[in-house]
Amino acid sequence: MASWAELYARHIEEDSRKTDIRSKAGFRRFIANHPDKVHIKTVSPYNDAIDTTADKLYKADVYIVTGPNPYTARLWYAQLHVGPTGKLTVK
Repeated sequence: MASWAELYARHIEEDSRKTDIRSKAGFRRFIANHPDKVHIKTVSPYNDAIDTTADKLYKADVYIVTGPNPYTARLWYAQLHVGPTGKLTVK
């Protein structure tokens, strides 16, 4: 089940460089304005693989997100709730 997948978020700037989202507050602000530019990818080998943007996640589900980088710097964690209508909420 994707609910417990350990995910991380990156956004792609206009010039196509990948930049880490440095804080949970920054993640909340960016995903509210640009869900199509937030890349969500599974890093856990125990769950279904997810490699998509936030606006295309399964509806009515919860994802655990870590950042800015799950491999080298887990400085913040967040719950990304996707409502039945696709509305994204970060807690």
